[in-house]
Amino acid sequence: MPIGPVARVYPLLPPRPADDGPVLSFGLLVDVAGVLMAHGFPRPQGRDFVALRECVAWFVYASDEPGDLRDIEVPDGPPPPLPVGVDGRAVGEPGRGVRHVQA
Repeated sequence: MPIGPVARVYPLLPPRPADDGPVLSFGLLVDVAGVLMAHGFPRPQGRDFVALRECVAWFVYASDEPGDLRDIEVPDGPPPPLPVGVDGRAVGEPGRGVRHVQA
């Protein structure tokens, strides 16, 4: 296990049309949605998949935009703690409650 800062792997260069590499398919988005649901989040619907695709694309692929958030230097050390969840437990902690809001 490495000690200290580890170089980031992402973002990747955007794929070119001739590349045979991984793509942001609907199947990948369904898998990501499944992981969210397995952690207690509600099932994405309709245009949620458009927003999910944009979010995953932002994480996976480099941006040409100057001043992109990923260009901001962060100090070495552990990341800040996750925000407190609905019932006072950390987000991602087993047994935390998630409130589902019905429209």
